[in-house]
This record gives sequence, structure tokens and C-alpha cells, in this order.
Amino acid sequence: MRNVATAILIATLAATGLGACSSDSSSDSTSTSASTDRSSVSTSKSSDGFSISTPAGEVSVSLSGDLPPGWPSDFPLPKKTDPAGSGSLGGSSSGTMVGVFSTKESGSDALDFYAGDSSLDPSAKKSAGGSSNFLGSVDLGGSYPGSVTVGEISGTTYIVAILNSDGAGSSTTTTKG
Repeated sequence: MRNVATAILIATLAATGLGACSSDSSSDSTSTSASTDRSSVSTSKSSDGFSISTPAGEVSVSLSGDLPPGWPSDFPLPKKTDPAGSGSLGGSSSGTMVGVFSTKESGSDALDFYAGDSSLDPSAKKSAGGSSNFLGSVDLGGSYPGSVTVGEISGTTYIVAILNSDGAGSSTTTTKG
């Protein structure tokens, strides 16, 4: 069934002019990638975390369930969303926080939540894929400058939010795991 979903994702991306490749080398690890004219979004998941290429850079994620210290409690989240962990932005010396959430929303709906919230001053929305293999990102301004990348990985929709220090109230990169 996963190979059928992968084939559908590749066909959808080819029809929209976006590039993609996907592989499934074992039951414990999966990977998916897609690219647009602006950026590349890819995911690789293992049982305890995953990595994702975002417009801000490569993020390594730990699915510990703990958000980074100092994560803003009022950061907007779609309904049916829970903390899943935190991460670190590769090549970032300081000034970012990475929060990871899992949601029952579809990837498309989760991305639309952020892209449609004018208080977040969203821009540069990009997405690829369909109902089972969705990847997308949107830049944020307003009270939370940074970006949100949404990916459906192994049947779960993850939201990876990267906040810059002026929006997150922190001046250090936090890594969990």
C-alpha cells in the first residue's frame, strides 16, 4: 500500500511541475522528499525522530514530547494538535527555537491554518503531495517570525515550527534528544 501512495505522490508532483523522490528501505525508517522553485522539503523518519529540510535549513527532530524551554505558550495551533518534541536547526549558531507538534488535521489543513492567519503575516506558501504524502511550508512574520513546515510521515501529520529569537523570546538554539 505504501508503494501505491508513493507512486501517487510522484505522479501528482510530476503533474504539477514539482520534483520528488521517495524510498522505503525498512519498516522502521521512511523517507519522502519534494521540491519547489523556492525550496526543498524532505523528511526521513525513524522510530524516535526524523529530519526535515525546511526553507530555513535542515532540522533534526526528537519526538520526546517535550517542547524547547521557553516555547511561547500562546503559539497558535490547529485544533487536535499536541506537542511531539523539539529540534535543532543545522548550521544555526543561535537565535532559533524548534517546536514539533503532531496533529489529527490533514497536512493541507494544518498548512492552511497558518497560511490563513493574517496575524502571523504568512508568506511564501509552498506545498506538494496529496492526502497521504503531503509536504508544505509557509514563512511567518508578525508576533512569531520564522516558518512552519508540515509533513505527513508514516500516517502522522507533523508541524515543525521554527521561531527566530525576536519571536520566541530566546537567543539560543535548543536541541532535545
